[in-house]
Amino acid sequence: MERDVAFDATMEAVVPEAGAGTRLEAFIRGRFPGSSLTQVRRLIAEGVVRVNDRHAPKGYRLRAGDRVRVERAPARADWTPAPAAVDGVLVVYEDRELLAVAKPAGVPSVPQRPDETGTVANALVAHDPSLAGLGRTPRDAGLISRLDNGTSGLLVAGRTRAAFQELLRANTAGELRKGYLALVEGIRRTPWPTRIRRPLEARGPRGAVVVAGAESEAREVPETRILRTRAGVEGTLVVAELRHGERHQIRAHLAAIGHPVWGDVERGGRPLGDGGRLALHAAWIELPHPRTGHRLRLETPPMEPLASALRAARLPVRQREEP
Repeated sequence: MERDVAFDATMEAVVPEAGAGTRLEAFIRGRFPGSSLTQVRRLIAEGVVRVNDRHAPKGYRLRAGDRVRVERAPARADWTPAPAAVDGVLVVYEDRELLAVAKPAGVPSVPQRPDETGTVANALVAHDPSLAGLGRTPRDAGLISRLDNGTSGLLVAGRTRAAFQELLRANTAGELRKGYLALVEGIRRTPWPTRIRRPLEARGPRGAVVVAGAESEAREVPETRILRTRAGVEGTLVVAELRHGERHQIRAHLAAIGHPVWGDVERGGRPLGDGGRLALHAAWIELPHPRTGHRLRLETPPMEPLASALRAARLPVRQREEP
């Protein structure tokens, strides 16, 4: 797929009569074929788009004769990650159909721009160039799911289109068991729940903060299963499992019952080293092999900053946490 994007390109245009009433974001996308709506909106929010020498919102309805200037071209939507080694990203398992890696906290799962190189997807394409363009989007490098930047642990990618589709089907069907280790605030004086079932809602600018609602038994409500806990000093290690995972689910669910994850400052957790890193680790995945269907268990021991946080809480750092 085409990779060369002119980031320094500018565009100036006068809106014709036929363009009157068009939303600003749609007008820009029309002038930059292949651009994504997300990238166009980001440029508008950054203030590099002007209408008649003034900033305008994405939904501004253009009038005939308006002068539109774009100071930097939006990225194309069909770009693929550049191959690049990424420190700390480790191959845990590979065969002809799938590839599993462990990522450190602070490393994004996929790039947001064609020139970004410090992500898991970049490392995957460097390891196997055939992963470029494979996935839900061309930048996913075969990943069937993602982890938050601040979370460490396992990610799985399909290495062929058939393997990716089968892994995606299994993930959607709840056939994957994903285990997490979380060091949370506080020592619970009452028994821990065995499961947390609460709806999730994105709030704030661009839905950046996900919060959990009240307990619910509705069929489609996300569920976090609490398998085991160990209390330390001012904190508790929670061993949890997901079948269907949503964005920030474990963080929001644990905060909702009064035990935010260390490092999850926006939900009440204490700061943890460099900003944005969490004492949250994707420790294991059990899944049906995309070719044979046999159950496969992949795992990786705690990584930083969870390992150091466990020591600070006077909890043993174990190589393996049985589910």
